[in-house]
Amino acid sequence: MKDNLLWLRVKKVMENLSYLVIGNILAQIISMVGLVFITRYLEVNDFGVYSTITSYISLFLIFTLPQINKVLIREGIKNEENLNDLLSSNIGLRLLLGAVSISFAIIGLIFVNYNVYTKILIAIFSITLLLNSVNGYYLIIYQVHEKMQYYSIVELANKIFYLLFTLLVVLLDLGLTALILFSILTLIISLCLNIRLSRKFVNIKMDFKIRFSWLIMKPVLIFSLLQFLGLLATSIDIFMISLLRPEEDVAIYSIAVKLTDPGFILRNLALIATFPMFIKIFNKGGHFEVKKLLIYGIIMGLIAVVGASVISIFSKPIIITIFSEDYSRSVPIFSILIFFLAFKFFELPFYNALQATNNELKLLYIYWIPPFLNIGLNYLFLIWFGLIGIAYSTIVVSVISLLLLLGLSLYLLRK
Repeated sequence: MKDNLLWLRVKKVMENLSYLVIGNILAQIISMVGLVFITRYLEVNDFGVYSTITSYISLFLIFTLPQINKVLIREGIKNEENLNDLLSSNIGLRLLLGAVSISFAIIGLIFVNYNVYTKILIAIFSITLLLNSVNGYYLIIYQVHEKMQYYSIVELANKIFYLLFTLLVVLLDLGLTALILFSILTLIISLCLNIRLSRKFVNIKMDFKIRFSWLIMKPVLIFSLLQFLGLLATSIDIFMISLLRPEEDVAIYSIAVKLTDPGFILRNLALIATFPMFIKIFNKGGHFEVKKLLIYGIIMGLIAVVGASVISIFSKPIIITIFSEDYSRSVPIFSILIFFLAFKFFELPFYNALQATNNELKLLYIYWIPPFLNIGLNYLFLIWFGLIGIAYSTIVVSVISLLLLLGLSLYLLRK
């Protein structure tokens, strides 16, 4: 009986994962086409400015407490009947956090050495912090009800509209400012679509009262801190380059990072698709043997290594053909950077198992180490090896992060 139940859950996970993967593949193809148009339209320096804007704003996502989604998913799965009240009672807090994140992003511009034009565009683009936060709130509904096809529809629509607006910018030669404004418009359209589709399952009431529940906020703060530490361990790279190197170097490294995004997003989709299964298994007194988790991690990591090796071999013709000779310096960076995905896939089952068993607080025992190590190594390796040193730093930090997570997981889950 238990084996049949486990099989049904695995089957549901595979169904959800197939929706997410298919939708994501289409979305990434569309996104890559848009990126090609942008890089070929903008000068290398202008693309560096564009990358600077997006990387700067991403640092302030932490203030929206995005991991409240994961906690609400966990609580919503446990009690689907009260999902409407659960989401409605937290919408006011979500809007407040969005406003706070925008304020901090604008205040932070005082302390960076960007030119006035870049700072103005960053201030305008900061509205996406609120829009992304609210959009993510509606995605909770699809995950709780395990209707990942709707999740994929919204994400795919977002990419299609952005591509259409990008083509409009290129054809009419509207420039970088228009590209930023159309990015905002795309998120507004996605929000409208989310509101429409989500009503099939839950009709969220616009309750603007600010409510704090320590039961919700304690794990939210822990999850969000973990996400921010993860951000410092990887995504801060482009921000550091923007402070220490010219805009052309920002563009060169950004292309290498953009090309790894599909693999990283696929890994995150696998996290999303399998997380409900882990919660349901552990919530009903079930368990995964640590040995099996280790086998799953090794298999996923090896698949990622093989894929990364093949892509690395063909990286030069891929980059030059798609983005032109202007980005040839991105080739050796991407050839190294692609391998950090293998370590991220290996982590997947252990990360989900720890969070599903309410061990997220214990992740803080180790997650503070890689971020600070990354910042220090970025600075040193940039001096010693040049721009490619940032990629070396990412690989070193990824290995250390995996070993720390593996050791902690084996210790806690065996108990």
